[in-house]
Amino acid sequence: MRQSAIVASACLTGVLLFASCGPEVPESQVNQDMTDAKEPTSLPTQVSSLSYTEVPTEVPTEVPTEIPTEIPTEIPTEIPTEVPPTLVSTDIAEDPVLAQRFSEAVQNVIEGDWGSWEQGKTTGQCLIDNSVSITEFARETIIKVGIDEAFNKLSGNDLYSLSTTWDLCETSVDSAAADTILSTETVESEETSLTPELDEDFREAVDNYVKSVWSTWSEGQVIGQCLMMSAGEITEDAKQSVIDYGIEEALSGPHSESLSEAWDTCEAQAADSEPEYSEEQDVGDYGESSTSTITIDIERDPAPTFTLENSYNYFSDSLEAAFKDAVDTEFDPIIEKAGISVAVYSDGILWKYAKGLANASTEMRVSTPIEIKSSSKTFVSAIILDQIENGLYSLSDSLSSVLADHPDYHAVDPDSINPEVTIEELLTMKSGLNTYHMIPENFVAIEKNPIWRPIEHLNMTPTGYTDPGIYEYNDTNTIILAIIAEHVSGMPLNRLYKSRFLDPLGISAGLLPQDNAPPDTADEYGDRSKCGGSGFGFIIEACSWYTRDEWLLSQGKHNWAAAGIISTADNMARWAYELYSPKGSALSASARSQLLNSGSVESVLFANKPHHYGYHIAIFSMVLTDGTFLDIYGHIGGGGKSVLYYSPDLDLSVAMLSNSSLDHVRGVCSDHTMPFCVLRSMYEAYQ
Repeated sequence: MRQSAIVASACLTGVLLFASCGPEVPESQVNQDMTDAKEPTSLPTQVSSLSYTEVPTEVPTEVPTEIPTEIPTEIPTEIPTEVPPTLVSTDIAEDPVLAQRFSEAVQNVIEGDWGSWEQGKTTGQCLIDNSVSITEFARETIIKVGIDEAFNKLSGNDLYSLSTTWDLCETSVDSAAADTILSTETVESEETSLTPELDEDFREAVDNYVKSVWSTWSEGQVIGQCLMMSAGEITEDAKQSVIDYGIEEALSGPHSESLSEAWDTCEAQAADSEPEYSEEQDVGDYGESSTSTITIDIERDPAPTFTLENSYNYFSDSLEAAFKDAVDTEFDPIIEKAGISVAVYSDGILWKYAKGLANASTEMRVSTPIEIKSSSKTFVSAIILDQIENGLYSLSDSLSSVLADHPDYHAVDPDSINPEVTIEELLTMKSGLNTYHMIPENFVAIEKNPIWRPIEHLNMTPTGYTDPGIYEYNDTNTIILAIIAEHVSGMPLNRLYKSRFLDPLGISAGLLPQDNAPPDTADEYGDRSKCGGSGFGFIIEACSWYTRDEWLLSQGKHNWAAAGIISTADNMARWAYELYSPKGSALSASARSQLLNSGSVESVLFANKPHHYGYHIAIFSMVLTDGTFLDIYGHIGGGGKSVLYYSPDLDLSVAMLSNSSLDHVRGVCSDHTMPFCVLRSMYEAYQ
C-alpha cells in the first residue's frame, strides 16, 4: 500500500478531533512544471502537509507539496503478492459525464506525464475501467490536479478508495489474472480469523484508537471494548484494515461487512448503556456533558464585536446590482452549501452582501463572524515585515539567532526544526521543514493539554527536514514566524495585531485561541463522515463530543497564527486594501513593495490554480473574457471558505467568506471554481 495512503488515512484520525486536516483541505500547492518527464523512478510516498484548517481540506485542507518531475514507477506495496480480492463497486448510479471526464484526465496523464512508462499505461487503463470503485470526489480531484498530486491532496475514504484501486491495478499488471482483479463479480467468501496473533494485534489497534481518537467520547469507549470482544466474529481482512487504517477508515473500505455488523451490535450496546442525565446536570450545546474536555491555561481576551463604526460611500446602483448578480448566479445552484458573505472595497467605497445560513436557525448576515482560515497568514507576513523595517531582525537572520534568548527555544529538537532556516525561507514556505499536522496523536495532545504554548508545536514536527530552497506550503513556517513576532515584541500575537493594525485601521478581527470567539460565529458545514456521521451538514452534529465553544477553542489551539482569525467580509476587504493598495496604510511603501515583489519565479499550484507564492502572499494573473490580464494579490483559506484578493490594476479588493467549502465547486462560468467565477464577474463589471 502506498505510504501516502497510510499517512493521509492517519490524518483522518486527527480530523476527528480537528477539522482542518484535509484541510486547510488544505490549500494544495505544488510545482507545475511537468513538461520535462524523465524515466520513471518512484511515485510520491508521503503526504507532506494536511492543513486542517482549514480537514481535511478545504477540499480536505489541500495538501501542499511538489509534483515530482520524474515519471513514477511501481513501488513496493504491503498487499500480498497473490491476486488480491475483488473491490466491490458501489450501488450508486454512475455519472456518465464524470466518467468521461475522468477517463480523459487519466488518458492525459498516461500520454503526457507517463509517456515512456509502459506499466503506467496498463495501470491507468485499469483505473479507468474500475472508476466506479473510486469516490466521485477523488475522481474530481484527479481531473483537477492529476493522479500523483491527488494522492497528496486527498484524505479519508476518498484517499482510501483511490489508493486501494491503485494498488490492485498495480498488482494486476504482473498477474496472470490481470483482467479479473477488479471485476464486479461477487467477492469470494471470507473466513473468520483463526490466527490468535492477528486477534491480539486487532485488539491492540482498537485500544489505541479508542485512547487517541475517542478519548472524550464515552459511547466510543463502550463500542471499542465491544469490538475487541467481538474479534472472533470479524474477518481477517477487516481486522487487518483496522490495524492498518483505523476503525472508521476500515468501515469505509472493502471487506467491511463483518466489521459493520459488529459495529451495529456494539453501537446498540453502547446506546443501551448510556447514562441518563438528571435535570440538574448541565448539557452542552451539541456534546454529551458540558464538562469541558478542551481547556486552555491562558487568560483569553474578550471576543471582538462587529458593529459598523466607519461610514462608507456606495458604488453605483448598476454596479452593486452586478456584484449581487455575480454572487447569486454562482452560489444559488450549489447543492451542498451553507452561507456566504461578500464585500467589495475601494478607497472609502464599500459594498457588502450575505445570504444562506450561518447555522440551522439563523441566516447569514454581513455582520456574522466567520473563520477566515489560512487567509490569517496575511497578518503574519505583515507583522514580520513591519518588525524587519523597525530593525528588530532581517530577512537573512536564522531561526537560532532570532530566538537565541527565547526561554523555551533550547528545548526545541534540532532534528525536527532546522536552526539555520532564515526568516525569508519561512515566509516563502521554502524552509524544507515538515508540518506538525502529520502525526495524528498531535491533535489529541494539543486539544487535551490545557498548557498551550505554540513553541511546543515545533517538537511535534516530524524529524527529517530537507535542505531549504524548495517551495512546500505548511503551517509550521507560519507558527515559527508568529513565535518570533511575539518574542521580539514581548506581546501576545492577538494584542500585537490589535495595537499595530486593527485599532489604527479601524478593523475588527479576533485571533483564536488568544481571543474568545464571538457567540454568533457561523457554524462550520462540511463532510460529516470525518466525525463518524454521513453526508454534508453541520459538522459538530457528528462530532457530538464537542460543545460549540470547545470546537472553536480546539480550532484555535491547532491553527493559531496559521488559520485562527475570525472576522467579517467587510473587515477583510478593508484589510486587503490597506495591506496591498498604494493608498493603504497597513505597511510603509517600502515594506509593501517587498511584499508585492516577493512572488516566486516559478509557478506553483495554490488553491488549484497556478500562483507565484511569496511572503505568505499568492500572486496570479486573471484573464478576463475580453482577453484583459489583471494582476491579483492575496490568499485563500479552507478550501475556498476564505478568499481575499486585491487587483492593483483596478485598485479594488474583494473578500468572500463562507462556512462551507466552495473552491472544489465548479462555477457556472464552467471553466473555473465558484470563487474564481465570482471574482472574475465582479472585476469585469467594475472594469
